[in-house]
Amino acid sequence: MSFNPETGSLLSPAWPNGINQRPALAGSIVRTIPHASGSGGVSPAGVVCTWFAVLDDPA
Repeated sequence: MSFNPETGSLLSPAWPNGINQRPALAGSIVRTIPHASGSGGVSPAGVVCTWFAVLDDPA
């Protein structure tokens, strides 16, 4: 089953005076179609969620 999410992300800029910064991505996911929820209801389309990812150990 596919929920057909739409996603977008950007690489976060480095602060000019930052120390030991890690590369990071930040973005959003949009639910484009409704689907059944785990509680027996319906999860509506149009819900937007934010996500981020930080590189743990840059080489």
